[in-house]
Amino acid sequence: MEDKQNNGNIDQKSQDNRQELENMLEPVPEYPEYKVEEPQPAEEEYVDMKVARDFKNIRLYLQIAGICAPVSLVIGGVLLGTVALIFAILGFRKLYPYTKRNDELGATALNVRKYAILALVVSAACIIANAVFVITNWSQLEGMITQGMSTFQLSGGSSGSASGGGTSSTWG
Repeated sequence: MEDKQNNGNIDQKSQDNRQELENMLEPVPEYPEYKVEEPQPAEEEYVDMKVARDFKNIRLYLQIAGICAPVSLVIGGVLLGTVALIFAILGFRKLYPYTKRNDELGATALNVRKYAILALVVSAACIIANAVFVITNWSQLEGMITQGMSTFQLSGGSSGSASGGGTSSTWG
């Protein structure tokens, strides 16, 4: 008998739970569709974005100049030194309008200007050093070039390969 009462209580509870669930699952009222548009930046934000992009480019130009100039002393010579000088000039020219301002941005630009001038000087010095090296050692370089060309002609177009006698024209 108790089982029937327990079953009756369980059935009553499950019906109550079903009723609660059905009440919870009432249809949701439909809302009109809204188009969400991204907010457009104000004029000040455009200016700030432009300034940030300019300073990022200036930093990149000065980094390229700062790396290419010393490397040109080892490899690349005058050509790589010229690339460094071009990037240093680009960075300095892009920075120049900001140095005329009398605000915090102008102070930052004046601070960065020191590095731009350093990049210009180092690049120019590396070009001069490379040019002096080429001029002072031109006779040796010319001899190496002509010797290399004559070796190329003597070996029949294959530089350094073994000839029919088993010896290389380069070595012996």
